[in-house]
Order: sequence, then C-alpha cells, then structure tokens
Amino acid sequence: MKKLFYLLIVTSMILASCQDRKKENNMENPFFEKWHGVPPFDKIEIAHYLPAVEQGIKEQNEVIASIIADKAAPTFENTIYRLDKSDYLLDKVTARRREKDYSAAYQA
Repeated sequence: MKKLFYLLIVTSMILASCQDRKKENNMENPFFEKWHGVPPFDKIEIAHYLPAVEQGIKEQNEVIASIIADKAAPTFENTIYRLDKSDYLLDKVTARRREKDYSAAYQA
C-alpha cells in the first residue's frame, strides 16, 4: 500500500512539473505576445510553433462550440462573423494575411 501511495505522489509531482514547464514555455512564446506589424523574428524559434498552433486550434474549437451551442436564430453576426474572427492566433502563427489587413495601407 505504501508503494502505491509513493507512486501516486511521484506521478503527481511529475505531472505538476510538466504543467509548470508548459506555462513557462507559453509565457516565453512570442506568438502569445501582442505585436503589430512585423513579427519578432529574432525571438521566434521552431519550438514555438507547435504550442501556438495547438492553442490556436483550441481557441477556434471553443468559438465553434459556442456558435453551435448558441440558441439564437443564426445570423451573419453570430455565425460567419464570429467564425471569421476565431482564427486570430492561427493567422498569426501561419502568417496568413487577409485583404482587410492590407486595404488601409493601399488606400490613398
């Protein structure tokens, strides 16, 4: 019984350690920081991409779930608009730009 107890304690400590490391990595990940214009390429490393993509997918899935759960009658604002705005982090990580991002720069 003592072995099981010690095994449980060690497992809990390992899991807690992994969660702390994940939080530390996310805090240092440039994709989770707010920036405008040119990305901070000097701070971005290969290891930053996967956590950022996973978080972006999670955030977008949460928005999709909230759209599905919404009991209001579907409208452009509560479906298409919300879905369009749900991929902010994924856009940032994959460097996808949209026309609306460039339209102001080219208007004279």
